[in-house]
Amino acid sequence: KTTYDSKEFRTHNKSDRPDNIVEKENDIYMECESIQKELPSFMRSYFAYLKGNVLPMTRLAYLHDIRFFMNYLINETDLTKAEKTKDITSEEMNGIVAADINLFIDHCRKYMVDDGSTVTVFENNNRSLARKKSSISVMFKQLYRDGILEKNITDGFDPIRLPKPGEREIKALQDDEVMRMLDAVTT
Repeated sequence: KTTYDSKEFRTHNKSDRPDNIVEKENDIYMECESIQKELPSFMRSYFAYLKGNVLPMTRLAYLHDIRFFMNYLINETDLTKAEKTKDITSEEMNGIVAADINLFIDHCRKYMVDDGSTVTVFENNNRSLARKKSSISVMFKQLYRDGILEKNITDGFDPIRLPKPGEREIKALQDDEVMRMLDAVTT
């Protein structure tokens, strides 16, 4: 049982999946629905696309990224006159160009959040930046396909290099580590 908006929700699981998995997915679903209510209504097709095409945790991560992007537009740029993410218009989104997205991704590398009593520095690695870029890219492509945006600006997004699976930095042993390893093998 989980509580949302002072109502108790129960899970009636008729699937072959364990109850705890179904309950966790329901929690993710409810959090996604809550975030979507904070975002502009013209994005409904994007929400539907995410719901049908990505895993629940990926959907949640994408929605967090989009909300962060919308807050960035409000607080760090003059690309919108909105004071709340829900009030950003499709016309304002049409005014965004690829260079604006590249600046956003650069902003995400390292930024500070001041909550009044503490300043927290956030730093993202390339994997996190690539996911943020993917979230934004999928959103812009979906809005373009639906005719909400006049042009597809995603081709102008800067690439983010990610190591291929298994590609790792070579770590060499120090001389004393080699000697200890050889000593351990010979004794």
